[in-house]
Amino acid sequence: MLSPLPMNVWILVPQGWPVLRDVSSVTMKFVFHHIRPLSDWRLAPMSGPFKNEVGVIEKQQVSMIAGIRGEFFVCHTLSGAAAPKASRLLSAAEYARHPQAKEWFLSWRNLYRGDWEVFNGPNPIDIR
Repeated sequence: MLSPLPMNVWILVPQGWPVLRDVSSVTMKFVFHHIRPLSDWRLAPMSGPFKNEVGVIEKQQVSMIAGIRGEFFVCHTLSGAAAPKASRLLSAAEYARHPQAKEWFLSWRNLYRGDWEVFNGPNPIDIR
């Protein structure tokens, strides 16, 4: 049995986390959680329903996972002057209303590479 993850802190997404259970059930647990990369993350240009509105997610830039589409997390982010201060995490509703919020897509496989952090709060991530 795994010990509970610490609450209200940024935690590293360990490489291979989804092997603990069914990938789809683990992936769903990240929806409506904040993520940030440990280094700059270049996004591949995509087309059709998967269009990235940003080219680079900068190191420590906070994004919200707003949903899942196929094998991708649908993420929302703000950058530059529009980005909130580090102590302020926006809700999914605030991202949806914000005129400068940008949508981008992250393969769940890339999240599980181990180069990302997730904020465990206010809803705990229960990975067992």
